[in-house]
Amino acid sequence: MQVNSLTKCDDYNGKVKLIAPVPSVDTGVCSKETMRFNKEADKLSNTQVLSIPLV
Repeated sequence: MQVNSLTKCDDYNGKVKLIAPVPSVDTGVCSKETMRFNKEADKLSNTQVLSIPLV
């Protein structure tokens, strides 16, 4: 699911929320890091990853 600035933590009530800040998803390294992190996090039950670019 892609989220935007209107997404609220309440949208994921009952789930563990992992907030993953990244400098930018427009760079190869940050994009790969985010994809890998999400792949690993998919193995966790009842968890939602929120990757937030800081730019």
